[in-house]
Amino acid sequence: MLNYTHHSVFITKMYSVKYLMIILLSGMLLHSGIAQDASRIQAIELIEEGDRHRQVGQWQLAEAAYTNAIETDLSFADAYMKRAALYASQMQSEKAMADYDRAIALNPFSEFMYDKRAKLKMLAMDYTGALEDVNKSISINPNAWEARYHRVEDLIAIGEYEAALSDLDTLQQTGHSDTRSLEQTALIYYLMGDRESATQFADSILQSDFQSAYAYDIKGLISLQNEEYSQAFEYFSKAIKTDPQYAMAYYNRALSHKYLGEHNAAIEDLNTAIKLRQDLTNIHYARALMRKELGDIHGAVDDYSKELNKDEEHIDARYNRAFALKVAGDFTAAMEDAQVLIDMDPTTARHWNIKGNILLVFGDFSDAIDAYSAALTRDRTYYPARYNRGLAYLMAYLPKEGCADLQESLDGGYQQAKIPYDQFCREF
Repeated sequence: MLNYTHHSVFITKMYSVKYLMIILLSGMLLHSGIAQDASRIQAIELIEEGDRHRQVGQWQLAEAAYTNAIETDLSFADAYMKRAALYASQMQSEKAMADYDRAIALNPFSEFMYDKRAKLKMLAMDYTGALEDVNKSISINPNAWEARYHRVEDLIAIGEYEAALSDLDTLQQTGHSDTRSLEQTALIYYLMGDRESATQFADSILQSDFQSAYAYDIKGLISLQNEEYSQAFEYFSKAIKTDPQYAMAYYNRALSHKYLGEHNAAIEDLNTAIKLRQDLTNIHYARALMRKELGDIHGAVDDYSKELNKDEEHIDARYNRAFALKVAGDFTAAMEDAQVLIDMDPTTARHWNIKGNILLVFGDFSDAIDAYSAALTRDRTYYPARYNRGLAYLMAYLPKEGCADLQESLDGGYQQAKIPYDQFCREF
């Protein structure tokens, strides 16, 4: 049994050990905090170095600096954000998205980060995902007015025009309405088919700001719809003069050139639009159509491919590429596109029809007939397929079936069937 003296010594020693442990633990925490602070300071310095490189266009050096900042402090969300912004500016969307995801995982309460990721999703045409992010940004900070503007853009993209107008009304009521909100309102009314209201808003903007390229662009689009192509050209030209970097105005002026029969001028405007903004939806597709009109089949194939690189589910781009590849003589690649079309949407008659056309070139008459029959099962009034099946029957030495198809094509108003019918089917 411990006596008083021994007991006092024991307690003293016990408290001494506890005190030493506290001192050691405090020192470890202090050391850890200092180390963490040092890493953060170094990471900030590396970010500043990356910013300097980016300002003078030294993209690789900027990327290296941001990457070093991340490796120096793996928990620093801002470092990921900086590198994400760099990747986004270089059209490296997958890398940018991965960095935005990591930054948000580290700091899930930053409306700024959600808003930035929403813009990237918009460019990738992930409008649903963009809307989720911008909604999250606004829920974190209901006064994030810039995010609300971005939500308007997203709502316009998915066709939710009434909801977009509601957001614009909120901006106006809170005193955050400006020329941009009026421009978006004009666009919404144009997209809703209310040309009168769209014109009124565009005119109202130009009365107070005659330098609004957006308003001139809206008036040009309205003129296009009214088939006033020369007037549309004038408005788009004013938009370009006001803002030479406005890619959409070049894109739209190319349409007016097209309707005026000025295909080479249309190509020049599309070239400029692409130079300014590679990410524009349908921009390469539009140039591909122009190139096809001018007989530049290989150029058209190249642009269809670029469009499909941005959006592999762009059905019209794939269909037209299949057709262009067939014309160019690359039947194997054309067949690959035709099969992808059928896999994507087996209910559309024209997809089976183009497959039949390619099989016909290969001399596979029986398989071609099956493809045309599949098209007609989807739409019995799709007379191009009936006409083509008639030709396939004739090539397969089945004149009775072939002439029946050609006759039905003629009865349906498909006049292209008249020449082969007159040549091969009079006796039937």
